[in-house]
Amino acid sequence: MGMAGALETLCGQTYGAEEYGKLGNYTCCAILTLIAVYLAMQFFKH
Repeated sequence: MGMAGALETLCGQTYGAEEYGKLGNYTCCAILTLIAVYLAMQFFKH
C-alpha cells in the first residue's frame, strides 16, 4: 500500500501540472519496481 499511495500522490500532482510524459514515466517505473519487489519476496520466501 505504501508504494501505491506514493504513486497516487505523484501522479495526482503531475496530472495537475499537465506533465503527461512524467505521468507515464512514474507509472512505468512504479510497475517495474513493484514487480521486482514481488519477485524478490517470492525468491526469499522459500
